[in-house]
Amino acid sequence: MKNKLPAIIKTLVRNHSADGWALTALVAMLLWFCDDMIFSGKVPYFRDLGTYTYPLKFSLATSYRAGEIPLWDRHIASGFPLLAALQPGVFYPPNLALYFFDFFDAIRFTFFLHYLIAATGAYFLCRWWKYPTYLSIVAATLFSIGGTAVSLSNLFNHFQTAVWLPWMMLSWERALRIGSWRTFVVLLLILLCAILGGSPEIYLFSVGLLFLDGLRLKYHDQAVTLARVSGLLIAANLLVAALGMAQFLPTFELLSHSRRDQLIPFHEATAWSLNPWSLLGLIFPDKEVDTALSIGVRLFFAREIPFLLSHYLGVLSLVGLSAWFFLGSWKQRAAAFVLIGGSLVIALGSHTAVYGFLFDLLPTVRTIRFPEKFFFFTYVFLLFFICQGLVAYHRANDSQRRMPLAFVTFVLLLWAAVYAVLRSNPELLQRFEVAQVGDVSGIPSLAATHAAILYHLERQIAITLAIFLLLFCQTQKLLGATLFRMGIVAVAILDLGITNKPFQFLADPAMVAISKIVSPAFQGSASRFFYYPPGESLHPSFVSVLARPNYLKATALNTENLLPNTGVMYGLDYFQEIDALARQPYSDFLNFANLASPDRRIKLLRALNVGYVISFRQLTAAGLTLSRQLPEQYSWLYEVHDPVPRVYIVASTLVETQPAKITRILSSKEFDAAKTVIADQPISSRLQPDSSSSAGITHYGNTRVTIKASANGVAVLVLADAYYPGWKVFVDGREGKILRANHFFRAVELSAGEHEIRFEYAPWSFTAGLWISLLTLALIVLATLAIAVKNAIALRTYSVLAQT
Repeated sequence: MKNKLPAIIKTLVRNHSADGWALTALVAMLLWFCDDMIFSGKVPYFRDLGTYTYPLKFSLATSYRAGEIPLWDRHIASGFPLLAALQPGVFYPPNLALYFFDFFDAIRFTFFLHYLIAATGAYFLCRWWKYPTYLSIVAATLFSIGGTAVSLSNLFNHFQTAVWLPWMMLSWERALRIGSWRTFVVLLLILLCAILGGSPEIYLFSVGLLFLDGLRLKYHDQAVTLARVSGLLIAANLLVAALGMAQFLPTFELLSHSRRDQLIPFHEATAWSLNPWSLLGLIFPDKEVDTALSIGVRLFFAREIPFLLSHYLGVLSLVGLSAWFFLGSWKQRAAAFVLIGGSLVIALGSHTAVYGFLFDLLPTVRTIRFPEKFFFFTYVFLLFFICQGLVAYHRANDSQRRMPLAFVTFVLLLWAAVYAVLRSNPELLQRFEVAQVGDVSGIPSLAATHAAILYHLERQIAITLAIFLLLFCQTQKLLGATLFRMGIVAVAILDLGITNKPFQFLADPAMVAISKIVSPAFQGSASRFFYYPPGESLHPSFVSVLARPNYLKATALNTENLLPNTGVMYGLDYFQEIDALARQPYSDFLNFANLASPDRRIKLLRALNVGYVISFRQLTAAGLTLSRQLPEQYSWLYEVHDPVPRVYIVASTLVETQPAKITRILSSKEFDAAKTVIADQPISSRLQPDSSSSAGITHYGNTRVTIKASANGVAVLVLADAYYPGWKVFVDGREGKILRANHFFRAVELSAGEHEIRFEYAPWSFTAGLWISLLTLALIVLATLAIAVKNAIALRTYSVLAQT
């Protein structure tokens, strides 16, 4: 035993040294991948990051620094239950960076941290699976900076949840096989972090992957039974639900008041379905970032930007797939065919009849918008089989390695042949593009697109040649093992990094996050902003300008023109609601306004406390006055005539509960919202039509609003903030009853005299959820302490017995 100890110690030191160097390499890779973010002060800007993610994060940062729990944000959507939305991640631990760092520094840190979580999790999972160190680095590279992961970084809540998958799987397998309380608690904490990241869909997908992984372990380990897999997964998720109830109960409450309690129409649910031709992007870049274009992306074989910008997994993935195919068993091939094929069929959405059948049959499918999200399954399955193939190649003998090498040779010759044909006969490429997009006029700068495709073919030839030389030199014993492994890692990092790095869409916040129209007058205004989009729908999901700005300018236009919700960073308020869980009143507003005339639309906005309208088209409607034209921003800023104040008193009421009738009355010429309010129930006292009154806000916080009011008779005070469960009202210290005013706002009945009115947001859903979370946490801590004491006593007893 004494002779074996030094050998064991040397092995441990050597293994840990290798892991240390591997982790250092991964950190260096991510520093290079995020270098402009870290060293040049840039942050990602694409899709909803600037208009949705960053304003919500800014709201979190403001609340954290004020020592508040971010329950409500008064600037968004006439007041919005921020915690309940889930996507902002109020309790998500990495968001603490918003408290400790300046805002954009915290954003940069958060992005880098999540890439690091993805890379280290994938590495340690592969080491747990006994992969060699260099292939664990390759797997970590494929997962962390592969096309799907980088694409999800532009969909930040999905990204925050997706990066935890390797850690989820590692803790899951340890809990299954080791079965200790400690491994179970670690599993709980990691699952909780993943769901608090803000994407219930990706979390649901990940739990499904854990179950499949449990079935895989059951096949290889008799100690792992189906009952154990199912029981552990159910128990873990029940405890996670209890631990996160402070988050989940408010979310369920919001869900019950949103349009999500209604079925999503099929055409909307399948708006982003995976284009079959985009699968070419797994091995060949089918698009590239081009900041000269307004959309920022040059599409090679499509006309519309997909949900996931890139699927690229690199040329090395072909080696892994071919090795797995030639060296794996027929059972593995069958499993791969079912898993990859099945997930792809669902991801294709409207491109297949299968999705329509599943949409009608399964409620879960109906609640998930955009089938392309299901490609996350395909991505994970592909990664697993690629890594299995690379490991099989690593362990194979020289004769077994010939087939993968032959396949790489075939791919190299194929790239070269395609390149030679397209070089000599470029109209073939145009015919192919026409077959995909229908009309090449939809492809901006056709010559530039052709040049980009040829460039990427040249690049693929170079990368494939490098891999061929590495494999050939290894089989011919011309290259040492260390150099071969370093070469494989370098090719994987450079291939994926160079291709996917631009898809972060980094920009300097000083260039795109500064408004050109904000002024002290706006910041002190008691009226809200409204973006008036082109087209029939007033929902702010579409931006079109009468110009062709480059991508940087197109991105900056959002903040320059204060589109929702960019003005939150300046303290401005909005009526429009752009959260995925849009509340029902806002949907009712759209249902009416989208069919109304321009005059009635503006009349309705006046009743909803909207004082400013920004548009990228000239507007002509009664009740609008042009404030100024903004040529550099391609926009027009209008003022709404006499919008209702943020707080006001009326002495006349109507009673109506049907949303369609309320919006019709509010937008009618005869109705004056400043003098009459539409209540959801009769007023208990008789109002005084001749009463003169006044009201003013003395304190306006997120969860508390204090108002001083004076009424000469019985009247109704209206606060033009969103009506929502959890708000309470106190008149002169006594709790009153909140009325629903004009379908959207809050009101309270006042008697004659001077009053202090206080609205407070204290939702029962959060209070009850917090108690459940705290009690669950206390029980877990007590159980942990009890087990620790029991183990300590048992160890001491064993030591005493051993000595005797």
